[in-house]
Amino acid sequence: MRSEAGGMMRYGIPKYRLPREVLDAEIERIVRTGVTIEYGREVTDLAQEMKEGKYDAVFLGVGAHLARRTYIPAGDASRVLDAVSVLKDVAEDEKPMLGRRVAIYGGGNTAIDVARTVRRMGAEPLVVYRRTRDRAPAHQTEIQEAIRDHCREEYFTIIMRRFMMRIAEAIGRDHGAKCLVTGENLGQVASQTMDAMAVTGAVVHMPIFHPLIGMDKEEIVTVARRIGTLDTSILPYEDCCTVFTPKHPKTKPVLAQVEAEEQKLDVEGLIARAIANTEKTQIRYYEDEHRG
Repeated sequence: MRSEAGGMMRYGIPKYRLPREVLDAEIERIVRTGVTIEYGREVTDLAQEMKEGKYDAVFLGVGAHLARRTYIPAGDASRVLDAVSVLKDVAEDEKPMLGRRVAIYGGGNTAIDVARTVRRMGAEPLVVYRRTRDRAPAHQTEIQEAIRDHCREEYFTIIMRRFMMRIAEAIGRDHGAKCLVTGENLGQVASQTMDAMAVTGAVVHMPIFHPLIGMDKEEIVTVARRIGTLDTSILPYEDCCTVFTPKHPKTKPVLAQVEAEEQKLDVEGLIARAIANTEKTQIRYYEDEHRG
């Protein structure tokens, strides 16, 4: 039984994918509507509980806390853990005993979450999948794969962000935009230091505006909720901050060194193919609908 609400969002999704302050803020928002949460409450007789509590209905939302087991020959000969248990232990600050090198069997998002988590703990992950890479369910774009395969790990995030800026500028020019606007705030993550942001911005010619630059996380969550973008912004997604989690990211990158790493890539070709495969989503925001 858990002492905190959130279910698999808290115990199955790593903190770097879903920050706990965002999750806690959403739970608090639910509580403020009048919802009561009872922790450590075991229910053994549902019918009796309904009768004693005079409930009209019961909704069971127990989540998927049990992992599916895969048969591994001679599995008892070594230490085999399921992904859900590993992620749960890490979420509860109970560091599992994994050793120096860890093999992760699977090609889905959960397997990749475990691989990134293991790397953050100082171990060396090896992902083993029974099919080819193109059939792996975990999401990665061609650009992400190219960066991973050809560039040094400490530059993964900064190079991916420079690709994002190039693509944004190209699309912006096609639509007559005069500037780029980002949601960065100074010092929140390794890629948002002054040095890193300068190197990221150096790849485009449009002026870049950072309206959130001096805000903290809670202030940003408040703004996102007010304009109706919070639910979308916290969806788990394989962006550059989650796909690329180097153990020692560059917080003070040097432009010349980053450009040298990019020389290993077909930058123009990757950008052209990415733009050719873009999908358009129209978002309308009406101030009156989000006031109050």
